[in-house]
Amino acid sequence: MPDLDRGLAALRDELRAAMPMPDVDSVARRHRDRRIRRRTVIGAIVAVVVVSVAVPVLRQLEPIPPTGTSPPTVGGSSSVPFINRVRFTDGGHGYAVRALSPDGKPPNEATLLASDDLTTWEEIGTIPKPEPAAELGHLTHFMVLGPDEIALDWDTFGIGGPEKTRMYSDDGGRTWRHVPVPATVTDVVPAIPEGAELQPGCPRPWDCRTSTFAVVRPGSGTSAVLADPPPLRNVVPGAVPTADGYWWVVGQPPGAEGWALAVSADDGRTWTTSPVIFPATERGQWWVVSRDGVLYASVHAEAGSGEPGLLGIYRSDDGGRTWEQTWSRSKHKDLAGYFGTLIAAADGTLIVSAPDEAYTSADGGRTMVPREPRGAVVSWSRLGYIAITERGYELSTDGLEWRRYEIPLE
Repeated sequence: MPDLDRGLAALRDELRAAMPMPDVDSVARRHRDRRIRRRTVIGAIVAVVVVSVAVPVLRQLEPIPPTGTSPPTVGGSSSVPFINRVRFTDGGHGYAVRALSPDGKPPNEATLLASDDLTTWEEIGTIPKPEPAAELGHLTHFMVLGPDEIALDWDTFGIGGPEKTRMYSDDGGRTWRHVPVPATVTDVVPAIPEGAELQPGCPRPWDCRTSTFAVVRPGSGTSAVLADPPPLRNVVPGAVPTADGYWWVVGQPPGAEGWALAVSADDGRTWTTSPVIFPATERGQWWVVSRDGVLYASVHAEAGSGEPGLLGIYRSDDGGRTWEQTWSRSKHKDLAGYFGTLIAAADGTLIVSAPDEAYTSADGGRTMVPREPRGAVVSWSRLGYIAITERGYELSTDGLEWRRYEIPLE
């Protein structure tokens, strides 16, 4: 029986690891698609009421563009251009992806734009898709590793099933080359290089031979592992460091059923690993932010009822050595089913932000007061908090004051 138990436990772990967590970009895409559909339906209803005799109902269900834009046509069908991704380096050099969704379908064309002043954008060209699975590929990670360096990770469908394809450019997206993403990452680095990003270590979760996360390196776009990573399995890392320079990952301690957060303040040379308690067996989706030495973390997952949403908020005043759970779904029902990201504001407050609702806490997440939402998914970037809109983005360095920037849609 012990052998059977160990076998079942290993199978369970493999199945969990094969189920990727939704990232911020996925949440943003779902919110944007929902807004477009909602706006389309409202427009259709009004149009039907006004001209129901002259216009067929089905024609009114075509997607409409964001306010203030006219719908371009591709092959005779209406299309909606929108900003899909925005990424910046520490120095402010940025890249954006402008996508096109004909007839409300998923994007089938994407254009790369570049800026070195946050405001003026140059169109670089169409982002190439990996072959031969171009029509089946899905862009999962858009990484800016330096002023002229970009790496794209695609989930594609090959002969053996889903796999990861990486494309890399060192001339600002003007030319691209394929970079291998091995099932076993063997290159080792002593620390996380400046400009690097962290990604899950396995391109194929069900065929995982890299036990830790991967460091995507500037200069080549290739993957490496740290010489001394935290002792965790089923590891998922935060892509970039927090405002205070903390790198973080979440995973399972060896031989344990629970989960732990590992934090590094020295670019991955050493790690502080501490358990965190939340009422779910799955890993969930985590966010970690910081301000003036205080770390905050949140986890979203399915509770015992099967309803996904915010399960817990945690605070650490000692660099991640210990975590206090300041909010839990079991004790607070006000945010049940809520899906929001964290903002550690400069005035000491904690903001839990979702596109359609938001809350402020002045006591570390223990109590929440409703506030005006941003209308977009907020995430942390190397320049500050960023909210991508259909026409551009909003940026805040302190979590309180926001500046809006537009990106050309044509």
